[in-house]
Amino acid sequence: MDKELLDAAKKKAKSQKRSLNNYIEVLLHKDLENYLNNAPEESNYDSENDADINAVQSYDKWIKSLKKGN
Repeated sequence: MDKELLDAAKKKAKSQKRSLNNYIEVLLHKDLENYLNNAPEESNYDSENDADINAVQSYDKWIKSLKKGN
């Protein structure tokens, strides 16, 4: 993370008497609240990109598949 951005986030968190982690979590929640409330439950389909989304089970296998172009 950019040092200037991190320092600003730390100051803002401190001014709100929050931990940095909590401050960032609150920002993410506010930003994603509408999306999360309207997303279909347990969906593995990304309609915006018209693609199936699968969880990465093995980081190493995933990286190898990216290198192979799969």
